[in-house]
Amino acid sequence: MDRVAHALMPSRKSNLIALLFLDLDDFKAVNDTLGHVVGDRVLVEVGARIHAVLRAQDTAARIGGDEFAVLLEDLDDVEGARIVADRIAVALTEPLRLESGDLHVTASVGIATSLDELGGAEDLLRNADLAMYWDKSHGSGHSTVFEPAMFETAVARRDLEQGLRRALELDQFVVLFQPVVDLATGQYVGAEALVRWQHPERGLLGPCEFVTLAEETGQIIQIGQFVLEESCRRAASWRLASDAPGWVSVNLSGRQFQDERLVEAIERALRASGLPPERLVLELTESILMHDTPQTMDQLHRIKGLGVRIAIDDFGTGYSSLSYLRRFPVDILKIDGSFVETIAIDPTQTAFVSAIVALGEKPGPRDDRGGHRDRGSGPGPAGDRLQDRSGLLLRSTDACQRAGSVRLECRCSRRRGPPR
Repeated sequence: MDRVAHALMPSRKSNLIALLFLDLDDFKAVNDTLGHVVGDRVLVEVGARIHAVLRAQDTAARIGGDEFAVLLEDLDDVEGARIVADRIAVALTEPLRLESGDLHVTASVGIATSLDELGGAEDLLRNADLAMYWDKSHGSGHSTVFEPAMFETAVARRDLEQGLRRALELDQFVVLFQPVVDLATGQYVGAEALVRWQHPERGLLGPCEFVTLAEETGQIIQIGQFVLEESCRRAASWRLASDAPGWVSVNLSGRQFQDERLVEAIERALRASGLPPERLVLELTESILMHDTPQTMDQLHRIKGLGVRIAIDDFGTGYSSLSYLRRFPVDILKIDGSFVETIAIDPTQTAFVSAIVALGEKPGPRDDRGGHRDRGSGPGPAGDRLQDRSGLLLRSTDACQRAGSVRLECRCSRRRGPPR
């Protein structure tokens, strides 16, 4: 950092200064599979290759773990920094010869320059670091130059993460319910739990605004537990209303499903609320079930052993597999609304939905639920065989509301992950 600060001194800033921040991709896998001794050898070789393509006045240093920084002075423009980054990338393309075989190494590279407003060397390093993470997350395959919007995004993410922590402490999350209707009778048969954040400044936020970050930070475990407990409590109270939904459906996130304490948490929610297990449906996405491992199977059977039902949400949008319909203890298929909404006018969609319904009628999944959003999709062979629907056309004057729920909310369109 002293070298960077010296380069940024006003008396030396005659030409452009750039800082490259490099992070080796998936280096943890090297340490985990080949060991730290080999990992150290790789780092030494990478450092040597970086140094070999630099000019005499450039400075390279390893700044921790698998991260390197390169200070470039006296550049004419930003393109000069890109050229050096490209040289480094080319130098790393040659595989490293190890006793266990060849190892290919790549790096994500962020570039920051003295053209940006800087308070000092720390700002230059921060900007290069932000550009590197942008490069890594977007998989650009080449270097990324810092832009002010990256800093704004980082600040917004930090504020959102801190807000999520406060929301948990201040009980700002609320659970709303969307009814599920039997297509044959028009009766409310169930309800889907939808989580919302009552933000003190931005109002009611849907899950698209915060669930991804909650997954990344692990806060989804606490949020999901709140939704589960609140849903069970509310569903248990619905028994007092004669026309209330018979069951409640709750989404599980991938992080929740992998949590070894999940089964105990479900048991605790059922016991505290008094809700019969058969009146609870837990929804999983196909992306969770694609990991067809002994751990996945064991977790599914442990959940199923509680007496609750298991549903596959948004079926047909991701990793649909006949094998897991046969192997996994799945009770309900929820066809994604994108397939059902044009069923009345598109023969292709009709055939596709008919095929899914046929799968659901075979031994295995007991029901086929349509994530149905189109008033016209009832008629026809496929529409006649869909059992239930839920979605945008159902209004808030429903049994859920009369039984004491908050109000109807529609799910985020084209959502690809839990919870709602």
